[in-house]
Amino acid sequence: MTSPPHPASQPAVNVLDAHSLLAAFGVLGVGVVMSAETGLLVGFFLPGDSLLFTAGLLCTGTGDRAVHLSPVPLPVAAATGAPAGAQCGYLLGRKAGGALIARSRSGRLHEGVKRAEELVERRQPEALARRLTARRLGALLPAA
Repeated sequence: MTSPPHPASQPAVNVLDAHSLLAAFGVLGVGVVMSAETGLLVGFFLPGDSLLFTAGLLCTGTGDRAVHLSPVPLPVAAATGAPAGAQCGYLLGRKAGGALIARSRSGRLHEGVKRAEELVERRQPEALARRLTARRLGALLPAA
């Protein structure tokens, strides 16, 4: 009879592999990865799209897979993780963004920030009107 391997000899979770993340963290991992990918500067390397695709396949229940996910909490985790991450990124930028820009000695950065602020001031009413119009049209048009 063989004994199970010692936990220290087990490989760590590979954060770049969607199946490894899902096997280790399940649906909670989907929410955390979606949150980090949308809201943090370090989340760009995480496998968000492939993680969702793999999680969807693991919800089907077909085949011999070691991991099976429930289809009910998966969209809830993805739908709450992404906006939560976006809101977190917004708050981080609002609190720390000005201080980071002020510390920079780059003239190009300061010039770009000034131009961006002027553009937002000039185009804000137009952008809001377009957003509301697009939302209304999207509600009226059937899904393709």
